Amino acid sequence: MVESICKTIKKETMETKFVHFAGVDVSKQKIDVCVIVNNQRSEIVHNQFEQSKKGFASLKKWLVQVTARQTGKLLICVENTGLYDDALMYYLSDHDLAVSLENAATSNAVCGTTVEKQTSWMPATSHCMP
Repeated sequence: MVESICKTIKKETMETKFVHFAGVDVSKQKIDVCVIVNNQRSEIVHNQFEQSKKGFASLKKWLVQVTARQTGKLLICVENTGLYDDALMYYLSDHDLAVSLENAATSNAVCGTTVEKQTSWMPATSHCMP
C-alpha cells in the first residue's frame, strides 16, 4: 500500500513542493474532503462525494478546479479507516496525485485534539501541513 510520505519529506521540501493540502475522511458511503488552498488556513473549501468510481472521478475533477490545475502541488492526506479507504488510495495514486495514508491516532496527537472535538478532515490536513 501507499506509505506515509508526511514523515519522509523534509519540511523545506514540503514548503516548496506542496502549497495545497487536502484532508480526506472516508466512510462506507461517502468521502468528505477539505482543501486548504495556497497554504492559507483562511482559504478552506469542503465538498462531499459518493464512495464509488463516479465519486472518485468527481473528486479528482473538483481538486483540479480548487487548485487551479495545480494538482502537482497538492498533498492529499487520507485518514486510515481500514477497508473503506483502499479503493480511493489506489484511484488517487493511479492518477498521479500525492497521497498519504495517515493514522487517526497520530494525527490527533499532533493536533492535540480528539475526534469528537473537530471536523473529520482536520487531523489529516493539519498533520501534513508544514
